[in-house]
Amino acid sequence: MFEFDILMGYAVVSVIVAYLVRLRDRAVDRWIAAMAALHVLMVAVGTLRLIGTDPRADFDGRTTLFTRGSWADQVEARIHDWVAYRTESIFIVPMCVALFLVGVRLLRAGAFEDTPAGARLRRILMIAGLCVAAPLNLLTTYAGPSWFLVNRYLLPPIVALGLLGLITTLALRPLTRAEPGAMRRGLTAVGRTCLSCYVFQNLVASALCYGWGLGLAASLADLRPWWTLAAWAGICAISMPLAAGWLRRFDRGPLELLWRRAYRPPHPALEAADR
Repeated sequence: MFEFDILMGYAVVSVIVAYLVRLRDRAVDRWIAAMAALHVLMVAVGTLRLIGTDPRADFDGRTTLFTRGSWADQVEARIHDWVAYRTESIFIVPMCVALFLVGVRLLRAGAFEDTPAGARLRRILMIAGLCVAAPLNLLTTYAGPSWFLVNRYLLPPIVALGLLGLITTLALRPLTRAEPGAMRRGLTAVGRTCLSCYVFQNLVASALCYGWGLGLAASLADLRPWWTLAAWAGICAISMPLAAGWLRRFDRGPLELLWRRAYRPPHPALEAADR
């Protein structure tokens, strides 16, 4: 369905994290530092190799595949070049392990609670992610293809942490009316249907960008990154009311419901707890 099937990489990482998360906080912190350092080293080495070259030269055929090829052509390419399409899933393992564990540590530290300590942690996340990393990410977008690894794999995770702090702050803000507003309802609905919304946004973006759809990635290439931000905002504007409407009838998203039905706890007590 997707170019690099990133959820496969997340699944592998979750198995690793399921073991590491049981460790004490100090050990978890050491794993975060080690995985983050390894990831930064990999990005640095890759960037040094890319500087002075044009990495796009090796992807002309693949670019044509996505700008002009059919969906069947893309599926055939993924089957034929399955090793190449798994490269990203392997490359991101250290980054994802670090990020998963950072999320665990933030949860344990109360970053998602309406407390002074939680508010302080969220402010740190927003400053680092939105005030520092986001402007740098914009600069690397215009810095040329040699900075691709930094632009995609180093700065965006920090920006994501800033967005996490911002969204949590908005969701925890005291209500000024009897019912939450549209923005808060939309954000919380997306949070409760996150897997479904994740797949939905990729499907919509694929239809907008690929050649078998509207082909906007090629036709609007000169307007990057601004049209990408506009498309992202539009997809969010669609996802939030859809998720909120779905949750009026169901307690979970459609993919979350399928996942829950496919999973059967191995013990009756666990099944009762799941309910």
